[in-house]
Amino acid sequence: LEKFVDAEKEKSMGPINLGELIKKVKESLEWKIKKYKIELTNDIEKDVIIVGNFSQLAQIFYVLIDNAIDSQMFFGEKKIHLKMNAED
Repeated sequence: LEKFVDAEKEKSMGPINLGELIKKVKESLEWKIKKYKIELTNDIEKDVIIVGNFSQLAQIFYVLIDNAIDSQMFFGEKKIHLKMNAED
């Protein structure tokens, strides 16, 4: 999780490609996804741009996806699906 925190960028806001952000978060959780055999699909369109703080949003999505993995380990089908398009 610390890899998303950059002291200089911590307070900066700007355009963020949500698909790229999720890709980086997924890569950081890949060990856990493989360990627990979770199927994580990412259907977030490549052109979804949001304005925000990259570090903070990465931390939020990390925690959300990590919690989803934890809940799927015990109670679910071991599938997590992320979806968003530019119109949302």
